[in-house]
Amino acid sequence: MGERSTLTFTLPEVQVRRNDDLDLRSRIMNMTIEERRSIGLARNTYFYMKRNLKTGKKIQIYGKVMEKLAKQ
Repeated sequence: MGERSTLTFTLPEVQVRRNDDLDLRSRIMNMTIEERRSIGLARNTYFYMKRNLKTGKKIQIYGKVMEKLAKQ
């Protein structure tokens, strides 16, 4: 162990993988009831996704829901 006159810290690079990009977030927040019904998205699923977006949390989008949102 060598002696140094300065203390250095290194921060590791962190990559966050998200499946909810800004376009998808805005599309969910601005979706009307008719649009939700037309793609077959359940009311409670939409409610919880929108609630989590409003509070700033990360939303979980499962495969079947992502397929429905991609069709739109």
